[in-house]
Amino acid sequence: MKGSNRRTPRLGAFVTLLGMVGSVPAFAAGPSGSASEPPSARQPPAGAPSAAFRARELHRPPALVGSGELARQNTRAFIDWAGMSVADERETARREIAAAASNPDIVRAVIDEARTAKESDHSRALVSLAILGEMRSAEGEKFLRDLIQQPLPTTGTVVEGDLLEATALAQLQAKAVAGLAYRRTRDADAEVLRVAARHPSKIVRAEAISAYLWNHGDTDEARRALAPHVRKDEQLLLERVRRVSGESAETFNRKLAAYLEAHPELLPPAPEKLSGQSRPAEQNPHRFNEPPPAH
Repeated sequence: MKGSNRRTPRLGAFVTLLGMVGSVPAFAAGPSGSASEPPSARQPPAGAPSAAFRARELHRPPALVGSGELARQNTRAFIDWAGMSVADERETARREIAAAASNPDIVRAVIDEARTAKESDHSRALVSLAILGEMRSAEGEKFLRDLIQQPLPTTGTVVEGDLLEATALAQLQAKAVAGLAYRRTRDADAEVLRVAARHPSKIVRAEAISAYLWNHGDTDEARRALAPHVRKDEQLLLERVRRVSGESAETFNRKLAAYLEAHPELLPPAPEKLSGQSRPAEQNPHRFNEPPPAH
């Protein structure tokens, strides 16, 4: 976890308040088949997420202990807890994970949860991968490597030019490469550098660059070691600023301003000021000022 002379790695998915997605029952059809009756459900409605958070007792995670089926049950309970955890519980989570990292049954249970959630629950998969990265185990490293090397889907659901299935897997692979970088072994570092250079998704390449730098202290030496592996058009990622824990907004804003001053091409174009005259109707399809049609 956090050594005395190391900064905390960027693997905090389990301390992020993940969105809670509930299923909404369809309207019950009336005798004619229309949705004329009020909605109904067999189960009583779940409570509001805010009520669940208020009912939680902080810093009381389920113990990550046991073997066999008990290990699997405790792992599932811990992942549930981690998905609801808040920032103040970060170190509590890390202590529990560190204590369990030498238990092979717990490590395998986390891997199984990540593998299962990958197909059905994206948020839970991210939490499981974050926990696995924090464990820094050899078995966990193998799973992370295998996940990173899975080919991205080429068919599926396209929304505004984005293939959703490919993006979802890339997000999981980005979390996996962050965990791999936290291993800090020669082989793991070599894989992170390979990902930074060759992975087909910019999401994953960018995370590999960031995670490598973070786990090597954001030093100039780390940037020099990483630079030959970074694509020409992505060299800017080597200088990307980050806000560290405890840093004030003023300090971060100064760093960001200096970064943008050095790279003005990243600034968005200045907004154009419209004249007092409205656009011609044929150039303005959103004619909200027109009077309503006569009845």
